[in-house]
Formats: sequence, structure tokens, C-alpha cells
Amino acid sequence: MGKKIVKPKELRGLFLPYHTMDPAQAIERILEAKNMLVNEEAELKRQYEIFRKIRKAQ
Repeated sequence: MGKKIVKPKELRGLFLPYHTMDPAQAIERILEAKNMLVNEEAELKRQYEIFRKIRKAQ
């Protein structure tokens, strides 16, 4: 898969502020905080594809 953006320990720390958000929105906020959003439309499409894979796996 792609590169890791957030390490597990850091992600645990982000749970409380982001757990009520839509997964795509939480990912977008994390990327914004890390100044990693380049092409917002492409990034949202990538996030949506990840979300679809997760939903299919459940």
C-alpha cells in the first residue's frame, strides 16, 4: 500500500478529537495538519476508495 502517514501511537492520540467525524473527513484533517494535501480532489477520491475497501471487508 502507500506510505504510512501516522504511526499507531500518534493515531491513538488522535482518536478522541476525530472519532465522531466521517473517516474521509478525519483523514483530510490529519493531512491538512501535516501539510500533506496537494490535490484535494485526487486526495478525496483516494480516501473514498480506501473507505470502500474497508466497507467491503466488513
